[in-house]
Amino acid sequence: CIGLTNVTIPDGVTSIGDRVFAGCTGLTSIIIPGGVTSIGDAAFRGCTGLMSVTIPGSVTSIGDDAFSDCTGLTNVTILDGVTSIGDSAFSCCTGLTNITIPDSVTSIGDCAFAGCTGLASIVIPDSVTSIGIYAFNNTPWYKAKPDGLIYINRVLYDSKGLLYNRRITPGTVSISGYALWDCTEDINFITVPDSVTSIGGSAFREIPCWYDAKPNGLVYINKVLYKYNGNMPSNTKIDITPGTVSISDHAFYDYTNLTSVTIPDSVISIGNAAFSGCTGLTNVTIPDG
Repeated sequence: CIGLTNVTIPDGVTSIGDRVFAGCTGLTSIIIPGGVTSIGDAAFRGCTGLMSVTIPGSVTSIGDDAFSDCTGLTNVTILDGVTSIGDSAFSCCTGLTNITIPDSVTSIGDCAFAGCTGLASIVIPDSVTSIGIYAFNNTPWYKAKPDGLIYINRVLYDSKGLLYNRRITPGTVSISGYALWDCTEDINFITVPDSVTSIGGSAFREIPCWYDAKPNGLVYINKVLYKYNGNMPSNTKIDITPGTVSISDHAFYDYTNLTSVTIPDSVISIGNAAFSGCTGLTNVTIPDG
């Protein structure tokens, strides 16, 4: 619909579906009414003429790629009420220079604002406890960060260059995937405080000494099941330790010998692709919580 220039979504509409307006390059204006609760994946992807959008507080989730490649977008207002911003939701919106995340948001997805080459100012509230891989990479905001551990409030988001401080700050609640991927020195130890309850996939994978020293089998970091390390015997049945609170991304990825797993009541989150490729898995017990 390259000739479509403006859209007013009527009252009564409760959701905007996947790819509804994707590729409408002539669209310059969109009014989203209160009452809409979700914006679907790639709903406005590639709407290069869109300059401004206000997302009402009735919206709880912004889908993956919802506004990606909207290169003309210069103003985004997200009202209080939104709780999650999906993967690549605003990626490559090169016209954006600033963004304020409201206090209601708790999670920001992978690459959510990656490639926003004009984005120099970002306000992120303490309510955000989960930040995906490369959420802000290739932005002026990220490039201005000094070498070392990069924190966003209580989230260890990333690291740059030499890792001078190996002790993660007490009170940190989560570690993003690939957070320590680019460390340029061998590390024999790293201290993770008890406050950490979520660790993204491959957060420690490229720390040579630290990761390689882990024994084969289940690798726990405090109350997080981080990874199964090494070769898995045939017909493996696993009972995850009671008290574990989360299972990291890719924890059992492609372990075809895994046939059964029991997840205790204490677990409240299971990461992306945690059991993807487990073609032998025939029995899974997942608790109500």
